Amino acid sequence: WQLTMVLTMLLLPTILGAIISFLNGIALIYGTIYYIPFLVLLKFFFLWVIVSVPLCILGALMGRHAKLGDRWAHPFPCSVNAIRRPIPEDTPWYDVPANLITFAGLLSFGSIFIELNYILTSLWSHKFYYVYGFLLGVYAILCLVIKVSTIIVVYFCLNPENYLWQW
Repeated sequence: WQLTMVLTMLLLPTILGAIISFLNGIALIYGTIYYIPFLVLLKFFFLWVIVSVPLCILGALMGRHAKLGDRWAHPFPCSVNAIRRPIPEDTPWYDVPANLITFAGLLSFGSIFIELNYILTSLWSHKFYYVYGFLLGVYAILCLVIKVSTIIVVYFCLNPENYLWQW
C-alpha cells in the first residue's frame, strides 16, 4: 500500500510536469508568446507539494486504518466459500471485454458524431458556431449514454461469473 500511495502521489504529476516542461522548452526555443513563465510553473509545483501531497498521504493513511463497523463485525458482507468457483471459458462474443469496450466507445462516439461534425466544419471553414443550446443537449445525451453504457458493460463483465474480471 505504500508503493500505491507513492505512485498515486508522484506518477501523474511527474508525467504531466515532464510533458509541460518539454513543450514549454520547445516554445521558448522557437520564441513564441505561448510559453508558461517559470514563476507560474514554480507556483504550480509548490501548490502540488503543499496541497496534493499531504492530502494524498492523509487519505491513504485514513483509508488504510479505517475501521468498518464495530469490532466484532465480519469484514465481508457475506460468507465466502473456501473453494473457488470455476470460471466459465466458453463465453459468447458479446461477453469478451475487448468487444464490450469497443461497442461502448462506438455508442458514445455515435451519439455526438453529427454535432462534432458541425463544430469541426464551422471551425475549418472559419465560420462561427451559434447553436450552443443544442450542443448542451447533445452533451447531456452523451453523459447519459456514457452512464448507461458503463452500467451495461460492467453488468456484462460480471454476468459470466468471472471474479477476476477487473484484472
